[in-house]
Amino acid sequence: MMFESSFHAIYSSYMSVLGVADNFAKLRNAFGQIFSTFAIIRTLNWIYKKLMYLLGIGKDNFTKEAVWSDAMNSASNVDNSSKTKRKTWPLLLFMSLMFGGPYLLFKLISELQPNAVREAWVPADQPGNLAVGLYDFYAASEQELSVTANQKLMIAPKKFQPTDCPGWVLACNENRKIGLVPSNYIGVLMQSEKTGQTYIEHNGQAYQPSISGKSAMNTSEDVEKSKANSEQSSKETGEG
Repeated sequence: MMFESSFHAIYSSYMSVLGVADNFAKLRNAFGQIFSTFAIIRTLNWIYKKLMYLLGIGKDNFTKEAVWSDAMNSASNVDNSSKTKRKTWPLLLFMSLMFGGPYLLFKLISELQPNAVREAWVPADQPGNLAVGLYDFYAASEQELSVTANQKLMIAPKKFQPTDCPGWVLACNENRKIGLVPSNYIGVLMQSEKTGQTYIEHNGQAYQPSISGKSAMNTSEDVEKSKANSEQSSKETGEG
């Protein structure tokens, strides 16, 4: 909608500039007709006076006057040509604005348009990493997504993540509702390559998934302690 309104505004401004240029052309033609009429009148007057001189009615020699007038006209034409050469830059500026202005606006809008229209993320077609809510978060706008502790989420791939709001990630819940969530309110579910156990990674630390119904989680030290206790109990069982 914004692109269409901008296009129509640029098109109307371009047509108005063309209308002004057309009116200037018509005005130039009108002045040309007026000047040509004056030239015809002067020519007829010169012919009339020349005939009067040839018939002996007129006393002045208009041939000499014609020579002097031609000399004066040539001098004035030289001055006018120099003046027109000096004043050609306003016309060039006007033409450059008339043709270059709409082109520059079109290029500017075409460069800004891909950033304004972003590709929509479809979780079913392009799944991302699984995450879990660490704390309760309540959305304050339609763009945000409410999250509760221990709620399973899916984080969008990197190309769909917003670049203009740091500290927020795009995610969806079990109901496939998509919105922005604070990155410090969620943790990414990871799987250990050695033990195959699932743990939560948050701010570079490993956490053990919390018990259902509780928001607290054990840190990586607790995970190591539980592993050590399990190994010690297995050794005692083997010795017994």
